[in-house]
Amino acid sequence: MKNLILFVLFFAFNPLYSQDHTQFWLRTSIQNNLDKNWSSTLELHHRTQSLANTESPFRYPLTNAVRLWVSYKLNSNHTFIVSPYAFFSNNPVVNNVGDELRLNANEHRTQVQYENKISVSRLWSLTSRFGAEYRIFERNQDLFRFRIREGLNYIVSKNLSLQIYDELFLNTINIERSHVFDQNRIGFQLSYNLDRHIKLDLGHNLIHALPRNGELVPISFIFLTTFYYTI
Repeated sequence: MKNLILFVLFFAFNPLYSQDHTQFWLRTSIQNNLDKNWSSTLELHHRTQSLANTESPFRYPLTNAVRLWVSYKLNSNHTFIVSPYAFFSNNPVVNNVGDELRLNANEHRTQVQYENKISVSRLWSLTSRFGAEYRIFERNQDLFRFRIREGLNYIVSKNLSLQIYDELFLNTINIERSHVFDQNRIGFQLSYNLDRHIKLDLGHNLIHALPRNGELVPISFIFLTTFYYTI
């Protein structure tokens, strides 16, 4: 299994700098378990980006966001989650020096989703996530999109697990230039529990996205880091 993890890491990171853009996503998640079924979570996002065809994913800011979640765990395999409010401030994608001076695109979001887990064996499980998200833009038309994610989990040890997944985003209203396809994310992540309060995710995403008014479909490679703290 160790050789498999090393192979996946090498395969994912090897083509990183041959693409148009690289990004780094940092997410901090603070969770409060209200009882055995209910919990609330505050998420803070910070994303940075490279200039097109350069190596550093930290060169320019990309997104700052805050999101609130409320979760209800029906049992160990079924969870319903609502995000009553989220605020995203999106910086422009920087293809040329000077693009970073353009105005941010601010948006407000609300989302509902359902998560399902199917145990295949003691170590393997299948995960599914179905979500619907309403996005209100301050300087553009609103969008309503579906998010469909399928994944495969493997438990490496008591505190370490590996996940491989694919997530598809589809728009449904105010579609410009047949913009039904929004993006697709293929990725993997390693999850490590430091103790009962702290968890860390490290991962890598390949994003194939169609900009709202764009004609080309860019590809971005993403470093992912998520820090979880449970009160």
